[in-house]
Amino acid sequence: MTHKEGKLLVISGPSGVGKDTVMDIITSISSFKRFSTCTTRRPRQGEIDGVHYNFLNEQEFEKASSLFMMASDVRINGYRYGLSIDDLEKAMSDGQDCIVQLVVPSAEVLKIRIPRAILIYLMPPNLLVLTDRLRKRGGIPEGQVLHTLKDAQLMAPPTGFYSFLLVNEEDKPQETAVQILEYLGRSQ
Repeated sequence: MTHKEGKLLVISGPSGVGKDTVMDIITSISSFKRFSTCTTRRPRQGEIDGVHYNFLNEQEFEKASSLFMMASDVRINGYRYGLSIDDLEKAMSDGQDCIVQLVVPSAEVLKIRIPRAILIYLMPPNLLVLTDRLRKRGGIPEGQVLHTLKDAQLMAPPTGFYSFLLVNEEDKPQETAVQILEYLGRSQ
């Protein structure tokens, strides 16, 4: 019997585009399991340590990063984000299909380390919708909302590394998730 390697799906996009919602739908209707990245930011309301992220303090993150346990180490809005490459590769070698959320620089580093990774970039329909989503999220200071919008305006959708660029309509995350899974069926 041959051993099946797990697939790796990476979701990227600006804050507020609906990455978590799409990922939750994908994990509920497919074999993909969410693989948590690490961050030094505090959990938002409803986020669970070990599910949405592995929440680390600065010292814990630095130790993991210095031991080369992180595939990438990026700083966004003052917080560090990274991915435990060894844990991810073990899950995939055990046959687990993994879905992970990464910022563009981290996703590109991961694609170099794991070329078979499938990178999907979610975009908002427009910046007005993104602004509304960020403000509805609550608990985010207005300065951070404006900073996120500025970054989104400056960040052209990536090309080259990404397999699929997709507009995530606010009221259609189920359709977005199904489109991604249909794409994976055709691409694998």
